[in-house]
Amino acid sequence: MASLDTLTRFVDRPAVVLACRIILGCLFILSGGLKAVTAPEEMAALFRAYEVIPEFAVWPLTYGLPWLELITGVFCLSGYLTRLSANIIAVQLTAFILVLAAVVALGINLEDCGCFGGLGFKEGPKTAIVRDLIMLTMAAIVIRRPSHPLSLDAWLRQ
Repeated sequence: MASLDTLTRFVDRPAVVLACRIILGCLFILSGGLKAVTAPEEMAALFRAYEVIPEFAVWPLTYGLPWLELITGVFCLSGYLTRLSANIIAVQLTAFILVLAAVVALGINLEDCGCFGGLGFKEGPKTAIVRDLIMLTMAAIVIRRPSHPLSLDAWLRQ
């Protein structure tokens, strides 16, 4: 029980919450930005490679996902509508984890998840699941304690 109390005190520290908010925001800005500058045909091909995403969802994802990631990343990083942006990020991460888990469970050969497409490194679905679970934990920390003096939310409340 003492170790759980220690962990709770650690994740409730303002510096830990701020670090999680900054990391999540930056990663979502990077991921969304890279997707936004990728040719739409290439993004659609990536979504089709998953083989579990229905065709009717391919083009809305191609055009919408990059902007959703960018906007929620900017909001999270800046601390604007922090709890809402962290919740939307958590929903995105949960969806990513479920799709990647389906790919693994069905034995679909997906060499690269495409999460950070333009960076030049390939990341398989199992690695992406682990990364997304870590990010989901960070989102939960931000959702738990969204208020921070170094945020637009705090600045706008004054």
